[in-house]
Amino acid sequence: MGCFGAPWIRVHTAEGKVEPFFGSDRLPLIGHMIGEQFQGPLTHLASPP
Repeated sequence: MGCFGAPWIRVHTAEGKVEPFFGSDRLPLIGHMIGEQFQGPLTHLASPP
């Protein structure tokens, strides 16, 4: 298909609705959908290179 990226995520809500999301840039939307706050990348927890 000529596309790239990750991840492909399917969110199942408590109401039984299924929503597809493509790409990690959608994590804030997914957090909102499940009632959680997306706090962004936690770079301070990453291992040093």
